[in-house]
Amino acid sequence: MSKGIAALVVVAALISACGFQPIYGQRSTGPTVQQNTGSIAIAPIPDRVGQLVRNQLIDGLTPHGQPANPAYTLTVALTQSKEGVAFQSDEQATRFNVSLEAVFVLRSTKMTTGGGAGPHPVGCGLQHRAI
Repeated sequence: MSKGIAALVVVAALISACGFQPIYGQRSTGPTVQQNTGSIAIAPIPDRVGQLVRNQLIDGLTPHGQPANPAYTLTVALTQSKEGVAFQSDEQATRFNVSLEAVFVLRSTKMTTGGGAGPHPVGCGLQHRAI
């Protein structure tokens, strides 16, 4: 048996031993990824760029429309910046590099127990993209 095939067999055995499951595959218990992402309400994002980002999120996360009783709410705050990269002789920029920075928070819509008030954050993060 060649070393490559032996390595592949070892990797396959290790992956199956740790409970590997494809992200979009069928699971024997619990909700699927599509069911979880389909229960996220996406809060409105201000401005035209925010509207475009929100529409992309809705198309990607909840393609069947906003859920009636969402389990989570996603809020996004966008910051847009432009940097001129090509200039005319009068120093007016004619081309720009545009960057978007998104700070996002995913909150559970369920009230916390033990005296906590309001929905609690499930996850948060920061994404930066040049467009």
